[in-house]
Order: sequence, then structure tokens, then C-alpha cells
Amino acid sequence: MKKKRLLALFLGVVLLSASCNFDWNKKTTPSTTSSSSTSTSSEISSSQPSSSQTSQESTQSSKDSGTTVIPAPPVDDSYTKELQLVTKPKTNYSRFETFNTNGIRVDEKTFKKNTTIETATETLTNDKFEYRLWKKGQPELNNDNYTDYPKIVSSGINAYEFLETGDYRIYIRSFSSSSPIYYEIFVYDVGNYVSNLLIDTSSLSQDEQSVLRKTSITDPVKKFENISINYTASYNGLSDGQLKKITYHVSLQDVYFTVFDQDIETYTFNTTGTYPIKASFVGKNGETVSNTFTVNVTENRPDYNWVSEGNMTLKITNTTVNSADKGYYSPEEVTISHTLSTINSTRKIADKDYPIISNQETLIPSKGDTKALVIPLVIPDYLLKNDGRTDNENSTADYVPSYSPYRTYYRANATEMLWENLQKACFGYNNSNTYGTVSSPLDDTVSDGMFESLSSYYKKSSFRQLSITGMLTEFLSMEDEVDNLKEEAKKEFDTVRKEELLSVADSLDDYVKAFKVLAPDMESVFSDDIIDKERSKNITIEKDDGTTRRGDFSLNNLIPILAKWASVKYRISLKNYDSNEDGYIDNIHCIYVGHNESVLNDSVLKKSDSVWGDFASTTSLEPDVDNPVAKNYTFTSASSTIYGYGLTVDNKRVDERNIYYGPRSKNLIYLTGRQLGLNNYSNTVANVGDVSYENYSALGNNDMMDAYVGDHNPYSKMILGWIKPYVVYGNVNSLTISSSQEENSVIVISENNKTYRKDDMTNTVYFNPFSEYIMLDYYRKDNLNKIYEDSNSLIDVKPVQKNGLRVYHVDGRLAKFAYDDTTSSYSTFIDFVDLDSEINSSAYYETVDSTDLPKYSYRRIITNSPQESTYTSDVLHNRFDEIRFIRADQNIADKTGNQITADSDVLFNETNKQFNINNYDYYRQMNIYDETNRLVKFNNNSYFNFIIDILSIDGVSL
Repeated sequence: MKKKRLLALFLGVVLLSASCNFDWNKKTTPSTTSSSSTSTSSEISSSQPSSSQTSQESTQSSKDSGTTVIPAPPVDDSYTKELQLVTKPKTNYSRFETFNTNGIRVDEKTFKKNTTIETATETLTNDKFEYRLWKKGQPELNNDNYTDYPKIVSSGINAYEFLETGDYRIYIRSFSSSSPIYYEIFVYDVGNYVSNLLIDTSSLSQDEQSVLRKTSITDPVKKFENISINYTASYNGLSDGQLKKITYHVSLQDVYFTVFDQDIETYTFNTTGTYPIKASFVGKNGETVSNTFTVNVTENRPDYNWVSEGNMTLKITNTTVNSADKGYYSPEEVTISHTLSTINSTRKIADKDYPIISNQETLIPSKGDTKALVIPLVIPDYLLKNDGRTDNENSTADYVPSYSPYRTYYRANATEMLWENLQKACFGYNNSNTYGTVSSPLDDTVSDGMFESLSSYYKKSSFRQLSITGMLTEFLSMEDEVDNLKEEAKKEFDTVRKEELLSVADSLDDYVKAFKVLAPDMESVFSDDIIDKERSKNITIEKDDGTTRRGDFSLNNLIPILAKWASVKYRISLKNYDSNEDGYIDNIHCIYVGHNESVLNDSVLKKSDSVWGDFASTTSLEPDVDNPVAKNYTFTSASSTIYGYGLTVDNKRVDERNIYYGPRSKNLIYLTGRQLGLNNYSNTVANVGDVSYENYSALGNNDMMDAYVGDHNPYSKMILGWIKPYVVYGNVNSLTISSSQEENSVIVISENNKTYRKDDMTNTVYFNPFSEYIMLDYYRKDNLNKIYEDSNSLIDVKPVQKNGLRVYHVDGRLAKFAYDDTTSSYSTFIDFVDLDSEINSSAYYETVDSTDLPKYSYRRIITNSPQESTYTSDVLHNRFDEIRFIRADQNIADKTGNQITADSDVLFNETNKQFNINNYDYYRQMNIYDETNRLVKFNNNSYFNFIIDILSIDGVSL
């Protein structure tokens, strides 16, 4: 019975306890709360019990009674909760600022009827409170429409930005209370707002950076999905006057991509090369900001595929030596001891590096992947002086009306069509060995296959060993770009970049002013360096800030500025254009758009009537591996690079007619050959005294470095390190070689009894191409030798149009000079040298009077000019050239002006099957003939006693 009573009592207590549990947070009808009802902590009544007091009283009561005291349930359901703003938050904002809750203190009070029974200071976290935004002029916010107003947060990627100015209220409501409170804020406009778009392409894969020719990018968002684009802006907040900055990542969905102002999705990339892609975005201030990055357009093709099917079999007889072995070393048994690259290297003397060749400039790499920076430069507008020409042969008037010499070249010449053809001329590709023809400059049906670009030519000529890629920038109109760069500087936050922008802008501005100062008398001022250096030093340029600059405005000083412009404009690292890491940009091609009108004669382009010539040169800057500088550069005109551009027909501008524009790359190819270190093999002297040498051509106008036609000859390829020869030293009964359009298909024969140094490690012999020898190859009119072969092509000279044996006399020896104290230069000729023995001897390391200067210097002085002053020494003058073509008809190209004409008997073949230098009157008359032995001597005073017979051509015995 007792147990039953205890159990009943326990159950009663449990039921009583359960009946006492109630919801303290139960929401009731909220009392009206406004900004005027907010209070500070000092206004809170001290007579109201706090939650801590209640807790202490309950604990003490329990201790006194010794039992658990269960509070009684409330008499009624009138408990309420309200928020009160204790400390005022940020109330003044500038537009574009984000909502900020820093500094807010809110008390949440619990009331029973009108009595506060609890006060809790809360942190305004998003999981306990929410915020709604009301703008002045909208319907009043209340509990019924509370959720209709935008919910805002103060942190994270969803933090609310105030994009519109005006008066607002921020409503705050606790999840435990339905009674919101608000405070007022004011959003002001901003000042000095500038924005920019930053593009990072470093994460793009090679595929993402490449586009196939003749395609479009139909889905740029997917194509460039790994690109990173950020929007940055700065402004002065008018609410507090402080400088503000904004940076955030831009979704590619919000970016508009264009190529030459055309939607990228509809643009077709018709030529290979590097294209600028403009990314544009509408910023927070409603402005459109943009920046440029590049893509490489490539061919969906294998590497070039040609086969020169022909071959030639020779018998080579040494008339004075009988060799028991095969009589030659094959290319696999030969090592080239020196190339242009190695002789251009340095030797350490007294702990300092000195070049082996004193007059040899730094070269661009002849092997590997090298990049060219191509800048089409729009020359500032200028006037051309009247040159006395007339409109037609019956007119005596000055040449003014339809083809005015006072015409101005406007930026309109810098067209998209011109840019695409320049791109094709530089980096296009012809995958075949067949070439189209141009019957006249007005033929607009010519195929792209009529040419080789700079890139494709050297890929083929080097047998894939030299790959030239690079970037063609947008047209640089210096006048316009000065303003553009200054405008960009205003938007830039990075102090270093801002200074770079302004520096380049000021430098370009100086040249714009210099051009205009010199323009009225430009024919007497402009030369191969554009501006006469001596005169330009006397020019004073007044700058916008009132200061003046006086100095040299030559092209050598402009080119480095153009390189800097490209790096700043496209945010590219110039280290990417220094493939051999020598501190120099590999090469810069400046193609100017301006005056260089070419005139048509009998509907065929003959000569260029231009103020400026095409040339290759170097700057005098010191190398910088970390920030490569401009060294090698070429300068050529758009009209000499593009068919049709700038031509005139019937006294009308060709670019005003519907004619074909197409690439003509030979100038770029030739000038790049100069930068590789090859000499100009053509005559550069018109007259010496009363003697005319205008037609003097040691190679008969049949070489790329002579008349801009055909392939490079084998000697050029050897000294560039692209090929190795068969080296003949004795009797050879039969030796078959392929066409020289195939690799390692050339024969060299030195003087009698020539011995060769051997490399025991590789079991090969060394051959030095900078020596004297006879060179043989099988010339075929195919592949690169077929370019421009048609008789109506727009060129002056065509390649030889027959197949046969080509014979050259090469004398590439270096000359040794001693240092002369009286002239403080290396002016005393010693002798021609064996480079192998010289640079490895102790004599090379001798110094002058114990100074750091070497005692001797070496030069490449053998050129193809008949001018005696070209040579420091008159030794053997005019008896030789660096390379001379020996014609089968014995009509040697010399100072008398003989040339080769297409399809003449210049090659050895079925008509002339034997070469014997002793039969040539020319060599017997040059005082190098041994009458006693009836043998011709080399320039080095040694004998050449070899006879070459052709046994067969293309398998047909002769």
C-alpha cells in the first residue's frame, strides 16, 4: 500500500512538471516599434529583474528548502520580445559600398505585459537575424509585406552593394521576435570613378590558346573557360572622401568577345598567326571596359611534306693524289666545327668576355623555336614634297591632281584586310611545294599558295630546325596611342604600371612631334634610319608640361619604345621573346604604314619609289636577361610586304580599286637572313670612280640573299648549322647525292692534301665552313626554288629554270687584325687565319700592354662588293668573293657586270658534263694560275687539282 502511494506521488510530480513547460519564445502581437523607440543602455530601467537575478533567487530557494522548486506556469500568455538599437551602426555610404553591420549593438528584451523581465545583448549573426532594405518612396514596410523587400547580408560573396543613391531604411528582425526595428542610412554618389579589366591567360592550355585556320570560336565561354578575368575600380567616396577600391571576378557569361570589332562567334580566322581578342564588360558604373589577349591561329596540318625525287651521281678525280679508300667523308662522319652562332660567341680574356668576331652583331637564333614581335606602325600624317612627276607624258604640269604628292596618309590605310595579309606574310603557311602565279597586280583570283611566309619559308629552308612564330600587334598609330595610354594610366591602380604607361606615352609623343617637325623636308632628312641622326640631335621638342627635350630621334631609339609599348599594351612578358635567354628580344619587325608608293611599269611591278628603304639593324642596348631589350630589328614598308598595297595604276591609287591584296614575304625573309648573320651577297655599290658596277652579282641574282628569290644556298645553310656536307679529299669513283632541297646533300672539296682534325670521341672529322673550298650541289627547280617562277610574277628576277650541277667557289676565311695604339683600333691586317687553330691557341689570349683588350681581333671582311675601300687590306682584292657562282658557260659573274638569266646554260648537265677550274680563263687571268704546272691556285695559295664529271641525272646515264 505504501509503495502504491509513493508511485502515485511520483507520477503526479512528473505530470505537474510536464504541465509547467511552456514556450518562452512564443510570438505574440508585436508592439509598434520605430527608430524613435530605440534606447541606449543608460535608459534601461534598473528596477526590472535581470535573467541573472532570477537564476540566483531560484538557486537560493532550492538550497533553503532542500527540494527542487518548479516554477508555476504564467497566469496569462502576455510574454513579448522586442529589439532595441543600443549603438548606432554606419549610416552614411558611398555608392558601390557593401552593407556593413560593424558597430551595431542590439538588445533583445523580454516583457511580461509592460515589465521587462530579461535583456540579452545579441551579436547580429545571419543565423539569428535578418535584414530587409526599404527605400524612401516605397510603400511602408510592415509585418504583412516584410518579405516583399530585398533580403540583404553583410558578408560573403552575397554581401549587398548599394548601387543606387538615395535615402534608405535597414530593417532588422530577430528570428525569435516578429517585431522589426529600423534605422536610416544615406547612400551618396562617388567621384573620380575609374575601372579596368584584368585578364590572366596563364591557366589556358595550349589547345585553348590555339584556333584552327578558317574556323570561328562559336562558344567563347567554353573555349576560354580557364581564363581569369577580374574587374577593378577605384573611386573617392563622397560620404567620407576616402579612396575606395573594388576587385571581383567576372563571369565569362557577362563578357563580350570581339576580333577587330566583330563578334568572335561570327569571325572567321582566315590566316595563321597571333590574333588579338578583345574582351569587353559592362562595369558597375554602366561603363564598358575592355582588355586584349591573344590566340594563335594554326593549320590543321602535318608538318610540310615535300620530296625532291631527283638525284645526281658524280665522279670526282684528284689529278695529283691517288687515294686507296672511298675518297670522302659522309655527312654522318662530319662535324661542323664553327657556325655563325659559335664564332659570334665570346672568349674570356683577363676575366672578361670578348667576342671572337669584333664586327659581328648579336644574332637571332638559327635553331629551335624563336619568336618575332611584329609591329605595324602607322607613321604620323605628313606631307610629301612635289617630286616633279606629271600625270601623263603629254602634261607638263606638276604631278598634283589625282595622285597628289601633297596627299596625306590617313589611318584609314590601316585596314583589317591589310592586317590579315601582314599576318599571312609573317606567320602564314603553305603546305605544298606548288605555287600559284599572279598574272597582274589586278588579279584577285590568286590562291594563298603563291607564296611562302616568313615562318613557313624558314621551316622548310632549315629542314624543320628553325621555327619562327610570334605576334603581330594591332596597328600602332602613335598619335592615337599617346592619348590611349594616358587614359589607361588614369584607370590603373598599380603605380609601377601607371608609370610605364605614362613613360611609353610620353616617348611616343616625342616621336610624333619629331616626325611632324621633319616632315616638310623629309626627302632630305629621312633615310635608312628614318631621321637623319645629326639633324635630329638639333631638334628641340616642347612637351605638354612646358619642358623641352632635345636629342636623337633615330629609329634605333624608337624601336625599344615600340617593344615596351607592346609589352605594356598586351601585358606580355618579353622574356617569352628571348628564346636563347641572352637578354635580347630575338627579333622585332617594324612594318610601317605610310609613304612608300610603288609605281607600276608596263603592268608589272618593277622598282619601289620610296623615301625609305628596307633594312635590318641593331640597337646599342646592353642585354638584360630579366627584362630583355630590343637588339635586332628590321624596318620595311607595308607596300613591300603586300601585293597591291600602295600601288598606282593609271595614276590612281590601287587601294581605291577592287584589286587583289596578297602577301609578299621575300623582304621579311631576306632581312631575317641578315639578322641570322648572313651577308648580303649582292652588289651594294653602283659606281667606283668612272666604272659602273650596277650589274655586278657574284651569285648571278639567284639566291635569297642576292635577289630575294629561291632558297638559301648550301653555304648559307652550313654556316647556320642546318646541314653537313660530304667532304671529298681523294678520288671518288661514284657518289650519288639528292637534290639540295633535301638535307645534307652538298659536297665540299678543299685544296690538295687537305687534312682534317678528328674527334676521337665521336669518330668524326671537323669541317670548318669558314675556309676556302669548292662547293657542289644538285639544283632542281622544285620546292623553294619554284617560288615566283612564272614569267608574269611580280618580281624582277626568277630562279634558274633548269636542273643541273651547281658549282660555287667559297672563301669564307676570317681575317686577323692586330691592335694599333695610334688609332686605338684593330686596324693592322695580319693575315687570313685558320679559325680552328687560332682561337684555341695561347696567342688569342694575349693582351695589349697588359690591359684587358685582346691583342688580336678577327673579322668577316670578305664581301661581294667590288669597291676596294670595303677591304681593310688590298691583299687578293677582287680575286674572290665570300661565295661566287661558277657558270658552266665559263662566263663568270665579276666586276664586268655579268649576270645569270633564267634558262641560260649556267648549270652543268647533259650539255656541260664536266667541271675543271683549270679551263676557266677568268681564274687564269687573276694571277693565281701556276703556269709551270698549269694549275689554278686557291686564294690561299694552295692548289685545286680536282675534276668533276656527271655520270647520271635522275637515274639517266650521261
